[in-house]
Amino acid sequence: MRSRLILLVVGGLLLGGGAAFAQTATGPFGGSVAQLTVTADAVPLTLAGAIERGLAHNLGLVAVEQQVESARGSRLRTLRELLPRVDARAGDTRQTSNLAAFGFDSSLFPGIPSVVGPYTIFDARVYASQPVIDLSARSELRSKNAALQATRFESENARAVVTYVVTTLYFQAAAGESRIEAARSQVRTAEALLTQATNLRNAGVAPGIDVVRAQVQLQAQRQRLISAENEFAKQTLQLVRAIGIPTAQAIKLADRAATTSGEMPTVDAALARAAAARADYKASLERVLAAELMLRATRQDALPTLQVSADVGAIGSNPSDARRTYAMAVGVRVPLFDPDRSGRALENLASLRQRQAEAADLQQRIEAEVRTACLDLNAAEQSLAVARERVSLSNQELSLARIRFTAGVTSNLEVIQAQNEVAVASENEVAATFSLNVAKAALARAIGE
Repeated sequence: MRSRLILLVVGGLLLGGGAAFAQTATGPFGGSVAQLTVTADAVPLTLAGAIERGLAHNLGLVAVEQQVESARGSRLRTLRELLPRVDARAGDTRQTSNLAAFGFDSSLFPGIPSVVGPYTIFDARVYASQPVIDLSARSELRSKNAALQATRFESENARAVVTYVVTTLYFQAAAGESRIEAARSQVRTAEALLTQATNLRNAGVAPGIDVVRAQVQLQAQRQRLISAENEFAKQTLQLVRAIGIPTAQAIKLADRAATTSGEMPTVDAALARAAAARADYKASLERVLAAELMLRATRQDALPTLQVSADVGAIGSNPSDARRTYAMAVGVRVPLFDPDRSGRALENLASLRQRQAEAADLQQRIEAEVRTACLDLNAAEQSLAVARERVSLSNQELSLARIRFTAGVTSNLEVIQAQNEVAVASENEVAATFSLNVAKAALARAIGE
């Protein structure tokens, strides 16, 4: 269940889009254990710092790491069946015995009572036992070793998930801050256009409706700024929740223009790197191995086992007259009839087939994730280039429209339309930059880096 949860999270990140996940990051990887005292000043936060804090305090990673400890404990319990067992016991017993219960007829032994005692027995002894041949226990231990290795790979995979989640949330917040700056720029432009329309009306060059249009446009841009500021505040809350910073603590993004680096590999190269590096796929293969070994252990329960045991100690009526005695034994256990073994074998076979199916599905899913990430990255690069060109052209359009309005060639309706086009182009550039950053991070995650 734990490994499937991680796979579902990663699948949602890569196939559903980073932005969609960032807006609904309410799962275990969206929470954390806060480890910072709230201060009045905003805390500068770099992308690397955010990732470092996420790896230290993210709730999803903390939970997975505890599962590693649980798997280690399960392995130690299994190892106990193959290690020597040593016990010590000391006792002083006061008792009576009924000789008739042991077959002594008092009529045949005149003068000897049927009940003797009370008498005291002191016995201090050390017991030891050691399995010598137990193939089933050895296979079960190997299964537990594989299960422990699988949880370690899952922990490694969880760290990759946390890195990707924090990166996505950081880029989302950076995009939100860029939207605020763009909105403020549009407010300043709208104020300048209102001043221009008012001056032209006062000079008798423009009608009053141009002033009203400019006022409406100014209020629209102010509303857009309010919305952008509100969204940014919520985005920073999501970010600090994932990295262990109290929600009351203000932060300041230090990597405003943060982008991931590296050239885009070919699809074949990316697939090869993913097959070799993805920790979740390695964990899946270890789960298959663990299931195979557990099935083998169940079948080997039908084989004989050999065990050596011994004890040594002192026995007597009291400690002062106790004498050393010992016993040694070699025992062979041969299972003859165990109806439970067939049931356990069927359960383990079903578990093995399920693990094999999950590993095969994950292999296909990883390939789909890599191909999707490559497609998204290619599209994001092209989209950003187009968005930047559109921003340049829309700014030129606005500049020319203002000149035409000043010259009295047209009304400010054309100017307002041009300003709206600048706003849309700016939003597209911010969204394209965010998509490119997330696409690069998604590709790095898909290939296991």
